[in-house]
Amino acid sequence: MYDEFAMIYDRFMSDIPYEEWASYIDEVVRANVVASEDKLKLLELGCGSGNLTSYLAKTYDVTGIDISKKMLEMAKGKCIDAKLYEMDMRDMKLDERFDVIVSFCDCMNYMPDKKGLFDTFAESYRLLEDGGVFVFDMKTECYFRYDLDNSTIVEDEDDVYLVWQNCYDSKKKENQYMIDFFVKDGEKYERYREVQSQYAYTIAEVKELLVKAGFEAEVVAEDGQSDGSEDEVRNFFVCRKKR
Repeated sequence: MYDEFAMIYDRFMSDIPYEEWASYIDEVVRANVVASEDKLKLLELGCGSGNLTSYLAKTYDVTGIDISKKMLEMAKGKCIDAKLYEMDMRDMKLDERFDVIVSFCDCMNYMPDKKGLFDTFAESYRLLEDGGVFVFDMKTECYFRYDLDNSTIVEDEDDVYLVWQNCYDSKKKENQYMIDFFVKDGEKYERYREVQSQYAYTIAEVKELLVKAGFEAEVVAEDGQSDGSEDEVRNFFVCRKKR
């Protein structure tokens, strides 16, 4: 995942509100986690190329994990102070405990089944300190079905040409991304293709798995204030581990 696309990821994801997400995480932490004289320890699942990580590292003692070696190589250049590991969030080879665990930019939507989601939630619960908070976002089926399905994004720059096609299967609740891009190499262009899938889950399905893992959970809309709903583009899940 993100093997070839990693080389141009940051160029075509520049509109993602990483700084706003970092501010929202700070708000949630202040409201839920007891302050400490030392930096709170934060684990980021699916840290990718380190864009959100770089903001979080200003406030927290950050550890980041991602399944893509190439994305982690990019993150290391932005996040000198963060500890970064190549790891699957469903089976985290970590013994350290954290005050805060976060996962943003719809990482959870990459889970192809409920077992993968539950395993991630259970692992997060295991690694979270009592009284800690786990915050993540998820895109909704409404977004996949009505905004993305059958849409095509075209980007034409001097040295890169990109075509991004989307197809949503409502039976499988799977949105397939087909990304073709051409990178200039001297007088010619090299062609690359990456195919990825994301999956839709209802709020009820996600909350059931969170409760099963041991969390108390609430769902917040993308504005960070309203109650979450199936009509949103994405929702935030704020999950607490009781003391």
